[in-house]
Amino acid sequence: MEDKIKAVIGFILIIMAIVFYLLSQVSVTLENVGTNLLLIFLAMIFAIAGILILWRYLPRILR
Repeated sequence: MEDKIKAVIGFILIIMAIVFYLLSQVSVTLENVGTNLLLIFLAMIFAIAGILILWRYLPRILR
């Protein structure tokens, strides 16, 4: 049961990464370059964390 919860957390992290990336693409003015870079960085971190969690716990669930 604990592995399923961690897999759900991994999916949530990937969804949050997609949302952060889409938010960074909405505003493209030069004033928001720092904010866009921060959102892209957060998207990258959340995506990597989500993929690593899924890579570790999803095979245990699918057995």
